[in-house]
Amino acid sequence: MLAFVYFFEFANGRFIEKTAIMPPGALALPDVVRAPVVFEQGGVRVALTEERRGTRIAVEWPQFGDTALSADLLVERAPGHETMNGVIPWSRERFQFTSKQNCLPVSGTIALGGERISLKRGDGFACLDFGRGVWKYRTAWNWGSCSTTLPDGRAAGINLGGKWTDGTGMTENAIFLDGRISKLSEDAAFLYDESDFMKPWRIRTKSKRVDLRFVPFRERVAAAKTGVLASEVHQMFGHYTGAVVDDAGERIELDRVFGWIEEHKARW
Repeated sequence: MLAFVYFFEFANGRFIEKTAIMPPGALALPDVVRAPVVFEQGGVRVALTEERRGTRIAVEWPQFGDTALSADLLVERAPGHETMNGVIPWSRERFQFTSKQNCLPVSGTIALGGERISLKRGDGFACLDFGRGVWKYRTAWNWGSCSTTLPDGRAAGINLGGKWTDGTGMTENAIFLDGRISKLSEDAAFLYDESDFMKPWRIRTKSKRVDLRFVPFRERVAAAKTGVLASEVHQMFGHYTGAVVDDAGERIELDRVFGWIEEHKARW
């Protein structure tokens, strides 16, 4: 059981990441999406709790690199705001439920040492990702996501996944527009160079409802190996350019929209 927090400042490239580990079974995880999760160990506290307006994320990390981190953020969820939820069946014994929640307004404060960063509603978006399941021993996935405000003021975003859902007849692919979801049942193809993740990526569907180019500007690598268990993530921060088409046939243009994309391979 682990909790990790990272802080990334785009303007100057400052990046700090810390991880805390608890013994297996030390923390009981809820079975439902909107339920509290609190990780506490040695002065470190990471808490996601539910309030009437949404999810509050609170972090206290006394030794966060060479400073201390304290954060208090409210991720708002408007009434009727739709989220992407699906169960991916591999067999009668192996499955994964996932809930992807995009285009959620976020506000609050982040204190890093003596520096205080204030986020006002409208400054940006949060994405919440909830998952529960019984995984296969070997697995791999791609995941891409972004949220933005269109020129006309509407919120738009995407959630795209691949590899881990192949052959199941199910996907986690969705387009978010103005609080509503267009669910894509077709697979998305992630085209990239595994020898150089910083090269541009392409993400497409056969129907051409998704045709995007992703250009990274930062790579985050998280790798761990313990005996028969292993995990390696290449998470790229960058910008999406291209277009997606929702259920109503509206073509939504994305022009250098900030987001992330990743490859994860694991044995667990």
